[in-house]
Amino acid sequence: MNRLIKTISMVIIFAVILSVAACGKRIPDVETVSRYSQEELNNFATTVDEKTLIRNWGKPETADNERLWPVDLSGETKYMVAYVEDGKITSLYMSETLFINVVMKEKGFTYCTFGRDDYSSDPYSVARFPVKDVFGNKINCEVGDQILIEFDGRIMETFPSHIPLPYSYNYSYKVMGHLSDEEVEEIAGKIQWP
Repeated sequence: MNRLIKTISMVIIFAVILSVAACGKRIPDVETVSRYSQEELNNFATTVDEKTLIRNWGKPETADNERLWPVDLSGETKYMVAYVEDGKITSLYMSETLFINVVMKEKGFTYCTFGRDDYSSDPYSVARFPVKDVFGNKINCEVGDQILIEFDGRIMETFPSHIPLPYSYNYSYKVMGHLSDEEVEEIAGKIQWP
């Protein structure tokens, strides 16, 4: 009888351990984590792996080694982005918004002025604008378009600068307005090419 009780107890304990392991680690939801500072995100990234994020936040969009979870913040779609290598989170960050004025199309390239906090018409902030997003969706834009994109925050410091491929979920970018031909001409006329 003692042996039977011990066996049943062991089975129950084992079942409890398996059920706890199956539930996995509970972490804050993606909206809560989206409010973390970059330092807090760096610390949080060391405590989780890809499976834990997927189990808690749902299936992400995937682009190469990046996993993207859309986060609706005050009516804007931002992205929590995890950079993953072999299931391990190597970095975690929120997407950043970049304001774009499309000012020129020349020799197969699209050029723009850009800024992080307003539609920039600074002719010294010139970049080559990407033709597709991180998922390979084509970006169709016209000269004069004023666009908002979400991206990883890195801009290659060349001249012209290179803007990384923007993130996408339901759209590649958001057209917010359109410059007049005169405004485009004024901005483009001030750009000093090397």
